[in-house]
Amino acid sequence: MNRLLSRLLCGLVLAGIGSWSLADVFTYGPTDDGTGQRVSNINVGALGVEGPAVTIAGNAVAVDVASNRLYFAVPQAGGTQIRLLNYGTTGNHSAFLSVPGHRITHLELDSSGAARLLAVSIRESDQQPVLTPISLSSPAFGTSLPLSGPFVMGVSAFRPSDDRFFLLKQVGTVQSLESIDANTGVQTSLAVPAGNRIGELVQHPQSNSLYALVDQDSDLSTHVALLVTGASLTLGPLGPTDTGCCFVLAGPAMIDAGANRLYALARDRTGTTPTLPVVVSFDLTTGARDLEALKRANALFGDSGVNLPELFSDGFE
Repeated sequence: MNRLLSRLLCGLVLAGIGSWSLADVFTYGPTDDGTGQRVSNINVGALGVEGPAVTIAGNAVAVDVASNRLYFAVPQAGGTQIRLLNYGTTGNHSAFLSVPGHRITHLELDSSGAARLLAVSIRESDQQPVLTPISLSSPAFGTSLPLSGPFVMGVSAFRPSDDRFFLLKQVGTVQSLESIDANTGVQTSLAVPAGNRIGELVQHPQSNSLYALVDQDSDLSTHVALLVTGASLTLGPLGPTDTGCCFVLAGPAMIDAGANRLYALARDRTGTTPTLPVVVSFDLTTGARDLEALKRANALFGDSGVNLPELFSDGFE
């Protein structure tokens, strides 16, 4: 059965339940009419918590599933404001930290020790890209570490086992994977093999392996690949290339370790509406792709311990 149809049927079954808890995939993005933001489970359409509309810079979102919190960067005059949403209780987001003089482009969560956000930003005074830690217990913009950019907006991953922050650098059409020590700012550059273009980076939550969605210039196909770093970068394709796939969108992607699937935001390349926003998934063994949901979203995340209230006001998407 088509996975999207399966999810819609599941949504119909769950519609009569007062609240629910699923080990599943959630999105955070605009409501259909654009007047608000919604956290929703891709199984059950429009069920979820809603809040005020917001503009998120480059889809820079970090997720703390242990605390049911989303952190995201919102442009404001003279800088950026990081806002906080407790998606387990409310759709209303609030100010977490204002960062004057910086345009934040990437956010990652490091929960391996004292929980912190890691923010990559452009310092307005000299246009220098920097990496800055932000404590969650006592929010403050820490000491910034200079980086060598420019970086592709919204594409990043963090590996807590060795505090490596991964970014994608692009100069013209030439890309490189940048591996950065989040504590020192020391940056190692590995060239992306010619003829390939990385559109998304995802860290596996259990194995710590780094995966990517890769476009091949020769036939405009897309495939999921395991990245192997060493003296050079190797893109290990998982399964065949997919010429019917999608334009991968900037913003957080995720891996569901239990289902062995990678989820990403994309636009349909072959449908009747080519610009339709979709959630797609890839099997990490075969590389096979499935359409999961039709959604406008800024972020994807997985959470097995959250209960969201029902909101039936606008029906199913």
